Amino acid sequence: MTRFTLTTYPTGLVWGGYRVYTLDALPALFDALLAYQSAAVKDPYANLMMQAFPLNGTLGVLLNMVYNRPVENPDAFAPFYDIPAIADTVHIQPMTDFLASQVPPSLPRLNWYATSFKTDATLFETVEEIVTSSPELDTIRNLTAGSIAVGWQPISTSVIQAGYARGGNALGLADTNQTWFVIDIGWWNAEDDAVANEAAASLVARVEDAAKSSGNYVDYIFMNDAAVTQDVIGHYGMGNVARLHAVQRRYDPLKVFQKLVPGGFKLPSEG
Repeated sequence: MTRFTLTTYPTGLVWGGYRVYTLDALPALFDALLAYQSAAVKDPYANLMMQAFPLNGTLGVLLNMVYNRPVENPDAFAPFYDIPAIADTVHIQPMTDFLASQVPPSLPRLNWYATSFKTDATLFETVEEIVTSSPELDTIRNLTAGSIAVGWQPISTSVIQAGYARGGNALGLADTNQTWFVIDIGWWNAEDDAVANEAAASLVARVEDAAKSSGNYVDYIFMNDAAVTQDVIGHYGMGNVARLHAVQRRYDPLKVFQKLVPGGFKLPSEG
């Protein structure tokens, strides 16, 4: 028998929703994101994700914010308040309503590619240029229903420190302010799979190269946003992979979760 013990906490009304901006607001939004991530004292109730849509003439940038208390305009998001938005749905609502408002894309062909990097103003500018002007965008644009969303998910040191305070983790997370970066692509036809995936993988590689050359690369791939071709578990580090193999040998000696469970990321082979 396998048992999991979880720590839970109550949640009810939150201040949350999204604000929409034109694409030319990206520089100001990056400045705000840098200020938000660089705060000396992190507000544990605040979280956000920013997405840019460089091929969408109507939807430029979407900022999704949630504050896990019914408090309007909390100070944690102050860096964003003076940036004019073209649409605003943020209000106090039940957490369940906030979650239900997150509408997934409807295209039949979808994939994600992820990487991570530290909080750095110059790198943010470089990433902005990459995701708005690289030739891979034309490749995706020319596909039937080709679309792309680029996401920045800020992760603070307080989140990582809280994990270590409760016994650590097997993810190899660096104790630094960081961004979990994701490129979402969508297209219509199966015959375009290779072209779409190659373009997205190339874009992520450009971002990763920029992070490495500036000394801001974080060796972590967020599993929820990774492509099946990315080595998610291998990026946890050799020590953590060895630890996971030890757990597997003890609790799953027949490798049920390695061999019989379809899909998902599996432990790399030993030896």
